[in-house]
Amino acid sequence: MTKENATTWAPPPEETGELFSWFRQMREAGPVLQEDPTGIWHIFGYPEVAAVLSDHQHFSNDFSGLAPAPEELAFFVQGNFAAMDPPQHRKIRGLVTQVFTPKFSAKMEARIRTITRELMDGMKASSSVDVHNQLSFPMPVMTIAEVIGVPGTDVPLFKQWTDVLLSIGGEGDIGQPSDEAVQAITPTMRELNEYLRAHVRRKRDVASDDLISLLTNVEVDGSRLSDEEIVGFVALLLITGQGTTLTIGNALLCLDQDPQAKAALRADYSSIPGAVEEVIRYRSQAARTGRLCVEDATIGGATIPRNGIVTVWLAAANRDPRQFADPDTFDFRRSPNQHLALGHGIHFCLGASLARTQARVVLEELFERTTSFQIDKERTSWLDPRSVIGPKEMSLFVEWR
Repeated sequence: MTKENATTWAPPPEETGELFSWFRQMREAGPVLQEDPTGIWHIFGYPEVAAVLSDHQHFSNDFSGLAPAPEELAFFVQGNFAAMDPPQHRKIRGLVTQVFTPKFSAKMEARIRTITRELMDGMKASSSVDVHNQLSFPMPVMTIAEVIGVPGTDVPLFKQWTDVLLSIGGEGDIGQPSDEAVQAITPTMRELNEYLRAHVRRKRDVASDDLISLLTNVEVDGSRLSDEEIVGFVALLLITGQGTTLTIGNALLCLDQDPQAKAALRADYSSIPGAVEEVIRYRSQAARTGRLCVEDATIGGATIPRNGIVTVWLAAANRDPRQFADPDTFDFRRSPNQHLALGHGIHFCLGASLARTQARVVLEELFERTTSFQIDKERTSWLDPRSVIGPKEMSLFVEWR
């Protein structure tokens, strides 16, 4: 196996541990490897991943130059700043940086806690609870829905759409979705488009104190955003804003596997923020992301040519022993913990502060309201970790106070 010609794509793993073992093998072979026969470049090392994520001049998020977006996905691309490069990225992202700030998360904490308590009140009648569908999914969705300006009561719709979108992953090209994937998600994307477009048009007529209303009135370079741009932007926030669901599920798994850590956090809530950060590193919810090399670039001793497709393995970088001591150990006291799970550079996760607050509040309330909890493995399943690391479904055995 060489850096220039390596078969690097992982076989379908039966569990996340198999993928992490593959990461170790790949890092030992080289932090930058090229897949045979596709020619896709895979980045596994921490400094190499950080270098790619921070270099938007050589590594672009915009894959539209390779092939135009399928018609069914075109609306999503127009406002999706995560798939843009400067200066367009800077303009659109700048519209909401005033909203997603640590100060905003602190302001939202009371509402997050209220929603969490109300959802837990509905769970207390049973000692076996579907924590995924009763708490970890609806809580962040209801929160982000209020920010955006769509009804939190539409959680079942969001769940239906998200299940379809998250089912597309695993093996495949990181840049353009396959024809099969497009066909599978087209009805869902069409429904989401029509749903959000109706809300945008309604807010243009009657504005309120929410993000959609803000976007309908803002100007970029003297022109207003189109309905399609706002729909794409809001769809991105609605979908990625549910990432806290995965963090909560991953946290419950980490604590289930480490009873000493669980006991320590139950005794001292002040350690929970550090534990959340370690969960995000240890089980990075986005296993990978993609970039397009727009100019020849040298990373980790390998030269990636122009138009080279790059798969950036965030979850591998976050277990690189060059950056983290004993990286395969869950250490809720780990400090410093400068992981890359939430991105790096201009594409750092916009809602990171909000997500951390949500996960922390859920753990605090769960400890406060229970004497014990553990995962029901028979009623828990996982998404394909080559794409997204986290639960598809999760249930708990709970002893309530």
